Formats: sequence, C-alpha cells, structure tokens
Amino acid sequence: MERPVTDTTRGGAQLRALPGGAVGPTGRPSSSDDRIDPELLKLTNRDRQGLLGQLAILLDSGIQVPAALQAMCEQTTSPRQRQVLEYMAGSVQSGQALSHSMGAMPRAFPVIVEQMVAAGEEAGELSAMLLRLVEMLEAESELRTRLRSALMYPSIMVIVATAVVVFLITAIIPRFKTIFAGRESVLPVPTKVLMALGDFFSTNGPWLFPLVILFLLCGFFYLKSQVGRPVLDFVLLRMPVLGHIYRLGVLSRTSRTLGTLLQAGVAIRVALDHTRGVAGSPAYEELWRSVHGKVGNGVSISESIRDSDLLPVTYKQMINAGESTASLDRVLLKISGHYATALQQKVRDLTTVIEPVLVVAMGGIVGFIALSIMLPIFRLSRIS
Repeated sequence: MERPVTDTTRGGAQLRALPGGAVGPTGRPSSSDDRIDPELLKLTNRDRQGLLGQLAILLDSGIQVPAALQAMCEQTTSPRQRQVLEYMAGSVQSGQALSHSMGAMPRAFPVIVEQMVAAGEEAGELSAMLLRLVEMLEAESELRTRLRSALMYPSIMVIVATAVVVFLITAIIPRFKTIFAGRESVLPVPTKVLMALGDFFSTNGPWLFPLVILFLLCGFFYLKSQVGRPVLDFVLLRMPVLGHIYRLGVLSRTSRTLGTLLQAGVAIRVALDHTRGVAGSPAYEELWRSVHGKVGNGVSISESIRDSDLLPVTYKQMINAGESTASLDRVLLKISGHYATALQQKVRDLTTVIEPVLVVAMGGIVGFIALSIMLPIFRLSRIS
C-alpha cells in the first residue's frame, strides 16, 4: 500500500530523500557512491528487535514515520542500523510504504515482518502491530537463548572429555611405551589395548583427523541440503526423547507465528504460508502446505489437520475449539506458550540427566587410562 509523502522537518531542516532511496543521517543527501544495494543490508536479531521496538515507541508518541526514522538515524551508533534506517527513511520520503521498504531488505527484515507491518499500515495500527511483532521476536529469542544455555554445559563437557582423551592417547601413552619396551608379555590387557590405540593414532593421526573433520563437514552440509533435511527430520521425529523435544519446538514456533499473524489481521492463507516457512521441519512444512491448499478450497483448519499423525489429539481439539468460538488466534498463542514452557522443562530434565552421565563417563575414561598406566608399573616393580 502506498503511503503519501509527508513533509516533515526536524531542527528546522527539511528531510530529503537520496537518489535511490537513502537519506543521510543529518537529513542531507550523500553522494551516489554511498548508495548500497538494499538486499545486502543485514540486521542481527537483537538489532532488529531494538530497531522495531524504538520505532513503535516513537510512533505511539504521535511522531510520524519519516520523522521517527530520521530521529533514530541520528541517534544510532551502529553503522549497520544507520544504513538500514537511511534506506527506510529515503524510501518512505519518496512515497513508499514502510512495509515496502522493509520488503526490499530481506536480510534485515524477514517476510513475516514485512507482512505484519503491512497489515498494521492497512488497519491504521502500525505502532500496536510493531509492539506485537517485537513481543513475538523477543519470545522466540528468549526461548532460543534458554535452550542454548541449557545445552552449553553438556556440549563443553563433551569437547573437554574428547580433548583430554586425545591428548592422553597421543601425547602421554607413547612416552610409556619406551618404559614397557621388551616387557609386553607381562603387561595387563588394558595396557595393551591402550598402547595399541596410542600406536594407531600416532601412525594414522596425520591423515585420520583431517579425514574425520572432512567427514563431519560433509555430513553437516548434507543434512543442511534439500536432500539431507528430510532424512534428518525423519530420524529426529522418531527418536525416543529428542523426537518429543523436536516436536515441541516445531509446534511452539508454528503456533506462535500463525496466532500472531491471525491476530494482526493477516489473511489466513498468507498466515498459513508463513507458518509453513518457519516450521523448520520438512514433514511439518508439507503438513502446513496441505492445510494451505485445503483452506483455499473452503475447508477449516481443524478439518484439514484431523487425520495428521504429526499433531497431538489435544492440539487438534484446541484448534477446533478456537475456530468454533472465533478465537483461534488467542488459542494458538496459548498453545505456543504451553509448548514453549514444556520444551524448556524437557530440555532442563534432559540436561539434568546428561550432566552426571557425562561426568561419570569422563571419569571412567580417565580412570581407565590412569589404571592402564599404573597397573604395569606395580607389576614390573614386584617382578624386579
């Protein structure tokens, strides 16, 4: 939707659009060499949340969009944010809608942001829509941060344990080999096994470790590819414990997205299309693609998901109740909150179990190595 150009001044200076849609931070046009392709402009999640939140506050205070963007451009200390704000200010000053300028920067603003801002512009509630959008982005960011924090300690333990074992086998064990040379017949089995491992890694390490790293990289890129994603998705959905956690994450994310978009007044088929895009699971993407097609033929969402094995029975019942009471958006947001809480609890429970297991495993490995070194020393001392 096109927004009419509004003449706005700040500090007595008329805001002017740059050629190509960019405004200098002081309201003065910069040279044509400063123009940047908007598709190259990028924002981090934190930058995006801060920018949208500040814009919402300024608009809620009664400041017009061009003046708000100009004020933010003058105040920001981040070159990355300044470039984005300059482009947005120039685009709005030239008569484009705010959502249109955001849509020209896909790396700075996802499509869902553009869609919600467009809905807010159409309804005349842009500031309220921006605040709702910030709340959604903050909820996703908080959930992601908590999950990352919960998995940080087990990940560090695994890395440390692996590094310790590799160091002991490659650096310490070969030194004891000279001590036990010629006495292999009296060495205990654990020591023989450990020395064989040390010989293997010492001989094959120069090519084995690069090969392992190459294998891991190939596996990573394969699982990220269009061919490998369905394979990983299939495995994750069927794993005993991780599968449930994976499902909770997908259901929380898709429910929040669909609920927020419907609450914002976005058309249901457009909302379903965005929901499919944020699912992150090929199986659930296909589910929401199917729902999108059925809803286009006049079928309700609850009927469209009735036969799906990917959704719990309670989820289907709540969707049906939400549609029956014309409160589907609120029901979806409550579902999202419920699944987000359940997801955090499941991850905490899993890490509570994993942490002592890792400690015991690491202690057992180090103890086995120490015992394999000390046993032959005691045995040889008795023989001599």
